[in-house]
Amino acid sequence: MNHTLSIVVADQPGELSRIVGLFQCARVHIETIAVGATLDPQWARVTIVTSGDDRTIEQIVKQCERLARVREVLDVTTSPHIERDMALITVNAQPGAQRQEVLSLVGVFRAKVVTFPTHR
Repeated sequence: MNHTLSIVVADQPGELSRIVGLFQCARVHIETIAVGATLDPQWARVTIVTSGDDRTIEQIVKQCERLARVREVLDVTTSPHIERDMALITVNAQPGAQRQEVLSLVGVFRAKVVTFPTHR
């Protein structure tokens, strides 16, 4: 079963490697990991999706809570939450009909278009 963990940790070098080390010691695979800033610049939020049995994940959560610079650890697997996937896709479209077709597809999937200047 997949588990989603939300961890608030001090925004300092080496903190992420300490957390990942707990998973490595328990021989648990991390499916995805994302780190982002919080409203307080001293703290960062680490979101980890991992697969493992409930007992092993519970042990990792307890060990993570004991780390000195971890403020909060939540297993949000059963809590109401929003999950999103992100992909960066490069498309080479000519101006006109081809570009309009790409833009209409973007609209269907509620995606965003980021344009980069072309280099010639």
